[in-house]
Amino acid sequence: MESLVLFYLLVAGVALIAAAWAAGLLLVAAISQIWHSPQARQWLRWFFGLGEVARPAPKLTVSLIIPAYNEEATLRETIRSVKAQTYPLVQVIVIDDCSQDRTSQIALEENVTVLRTPGNSGSKARAQIDSDILVTIDADTLLAPDAVEKLMSAFHEKKVAAACGFVIPQRISSIWERGRFIEYLYGITVHKGSQSNFKSVLVASGCFCAFRTDLLKVYGGFPLRTMAEDMDITWQFLEAGFEVKFIAEAFCYPLDPHDYTTFRKQVERWYRSYLQNISAHRSTLWRNKRLTFFVYWYLLYGMLMPLLLLGSAMLLIWSRQGQGLVFVIALELATVTLICSVQGIRQERLTAVLGSVLPYYFVLKPVNVYLFWRSLWLEWVRRERLSWWDKGH
Repeated sequence: MESLVLFYLLVAGVALIAAAWAAGLLLVAAISQIWHSPQARQWLRWFFGLGEVARPAPKLTVSLIIPAYNEEATLRETIRSVKAQTYPLVQVIVIDDCSQDRTSQIALEENVTVLRTPGNSGSKARAQIDSDILVTIDADTLLAPDAVEKLMSAFHEKKVAAACGFVIPQRISSIWERGRFIEYLYGITVHKGSQSNFKSVLVASGCFCAFRTDLLKVYGGFPLRTMAEDMDITWQFLEAGFEVKFIAEAFCYPLDPHDYTTFRKQVERWYRSYLQNISAHRSTLWRNKRLTFFVYWYLLYGMLMPLLLLGSAMLLIWSRQGQGLVFVIALELATVTLICSVQGIRQERLTAVLGSVLPYYFVLKPVNVYLFWRSLWLEWVRRERLSWWDKGH
């Protein structure tokens, strides 16, 4: 009897060892498969907020334009950050949109080309560019020294029509700047990262982006039918089957709103331009199913958010399930804090992250909901189309 028990124990031990060995082989095979699958590696990097693996920049000629209107306060520093780039630029052009200050003089003092439009258009002007790639940045945006070089790594394949980088506010002091800082870290990491993984980046952000010049010419340059031509041309590229990439290692630093008035003007322009683009592309969006999904998902999310906030408030006040809601809010806070902290460590801004998540991020949420619905009312109900570019600073 004892011999029989020992025999069964031996068989069980051998079986357990064999199972462990087989499981180990499967695990190694799975890891190997992930390691040799670019898409799987990209998803893992996105999960940890790391973005795509940067490739060496291809040897393409690059021109850079800076649309400017009354930007004497910020333009000089912007131009100097452009001149400090590690990637060579064949030309730097400031397009002075009929400024009434010293914008043109400052650009000339910094030895860059100046083109002055015949009349203020409230939008980005067009310029004759012969280089392979056209980079555009806002006149109040600073670039990291290797920003253009990192962004250029997106253009190894001809199917890539445009690319954009990671946006971080220059200043992080007021409630609006701190809230925006967290919105950028969280939203760009999660939302733009997921869009990039699905090859449907919704917008090559105009504050810092790059385009294939030949494709821009094919589509007639930057379209002027909406107040967000960067989004408009992005959707045109995606609808035609091209790709738009997000490069998380290419950093730019715009000057974001310091007060509520400027914040409201900027966010309303973003939302109203988004609605304008939906109207302009309503008959062509279907050509790219992934783009269609993201566009209408964010539209539906914005429309339902007031009901979600109201329902959450009622649940918290009158229901016994309020503890569950507190848990959900705490879970969101923990998620946002974790993701933003990873980015904060990468950018040596962890202290700014921890000092901005509460209460600033949650203060901006209801404000954004109000501004979205105000934009929806003005653009689609009252049909008061936004047609003037007002940065507010």
